Amino acid sequence: MNTKSVLAQIDSVLARAKQLKEGARGKNAGESERDFQDVLGSYCDTIRQFSPAGSNYPEQMQSLLSKGVHSPSGAPNWWVTRGLEGILQSLRSGYDSGRLAPRESDIPAFLRLDRILGRFHHVARQLQKRRSGRYTLSITDEYDVQDLLHALLKIDFNDVRPEEWTPSYAGKSARMDFLLKREKIVVEAKKTRAGLTEKEVGDELLVDVARYKGHPDCQTLVCFIYDPDQHIGNPEGLKYDLEQAGTEDLAVVVYICQH
Repeated sequence: MNTKSVLAQIDSVLARAKQLKEGARGKNAGESERDFQDVLGSYCDTIRQFSPAGSNYPEQMQSLLSKGVHSPSGAPNWWVTRGLEGILQSLRSGYDSGRLAPRESDIPAFLRLDRILGRFHHVARQLQKRRSGRYTLSITDEYDVQDLLHALLKIDFNDVRPEEWTPSYAGKSARMDFLLKREKIVVEAKKTRAGLTEKEVGDELLVDVARYKGHPDCQTLVCFIYDPDQHIGNPEGLKYDLEQAGTEDLAVVVYICQH
C-alpha cells in the first residue's frame, strides 16, 4: 500500500464520521448510540491499522478510551470521538508530510516478487493490445525489460533502488539492476536475443553472481531472464547451474520466463 492509498482511506473514514455526527442531532437514543459506536469503531480501527510500530498513537487512543466512552447517565461521550479524530488527523499529517511511511505488505517479499515475475509476460503481452493504435511499450530489448520491471516492482515494494553499472562483457552498454534494500534482494533482468547462446547467457550471469557476492546489501540475487522467443533450449539446466553458484552468504534464485 502506498501513501496515496493510506491518505484516501483515512479521508474516507473522516468524511463518513463527519456525516454520522452531523446526522446524529435529533435522533433517538438508540440511533444516536448506533452512530456513536460506528464512529468510535472506525476511528479506533483506522488508528490501529496505520499506526507505525513503536509509535505512541495507540497509547494516546487507549488513554482517551480509558476515560469512559459514556457519561454516568449512559449517553455517548462524543468528545471522545473528537479526541480520536485529533489523533487520526495527526497520523494523516505524518503520512502526508512524508514523516511516516506505509508498512510493507504482510505477504512475504519472495511471494510478492514471485507474483510479479510470474506475470511479467502477461503484462508485456497485454501492453501490445492498446486501442486505436496508441503508443505503447514494446519489449524488444533488455532496456525495455528493465523499464517495465522497474514499474512493476514499485507496485509491491516501497524502496526500489536502481543500480546502474557497466559489466565487462557489455562494452559501453550500461546495465540496470534493482536493489530492494529493506529485503536485501537484488533483482537482475536480462532478455535473450538471436545470436546470444545459452552458454553466453549463463557465463554473463555467473560474472554478475561473482560481483554481488561482496555486496553489503545483497543476501539474495534474483536473476530474471525474459526469453519470450524461447532461445534457451534447456531452461531447467541453466537454472540449476546458476543457482548452484550461490554460497552461504549469497543465495541465487533464477526465473526464466518463456511464456
